[in-house]
Amino acid sequence: MKKVLSLIALVVALLLVGGGSYYGVTVTATIERDGKDNRCSLSSPIFVKVQNNTFSVIRHVTFDLEMFKNGRSQNVLSGSFNRTFDILVNPFSSEAGCFTDSYIKSIIEPNPIDIGSATNKEAILSSLESVKNFREFEGKHVVHISNIQVSYLK
Repeated sequence: MKKVLSLIALVVALLLVGGGSYYGVTVTATIERDGKDNRCSLSSPIFVKVQNNTFSVIRHVTFDLEMFKNGRSQNVLSGSFNRTFDILVNPFSSEAGCFTDSYIKSIIEPNPIDIGSATNKEAILSSLESVKNFREFEGKHVVHISNIQVSYLK
């Protein structure tokens, strides 16, 4: 019995020490669609995932979002860097959201059509053009998140 309790204590200690590096909040962003989690629409392609590995519910997360093109260091997104992820994230779970801005829309859908009045052929051609534009966009751009601030429910 003493050996079993010692073994249990050892396992718990290892989990606490090893698991301590996984405790906290992780925020990641990507535009790549490599079969993973990114299910965002082409017009809002920035996939942001908040992983909550804490015992508290996250109310919202604010962060700076930047996008770089062709390995350059100038942010190409328009407006403020600051974004808000306002989906509640329960303890030890994750949530995801999709983000965009006018720069992205101007590249992916440079000539938007009114789907309600477009013919089927026009709608299909527009969709195919958006997919082509996105593939080019995806290969030339990367996103970066910084200055993460987490707010918890009280």
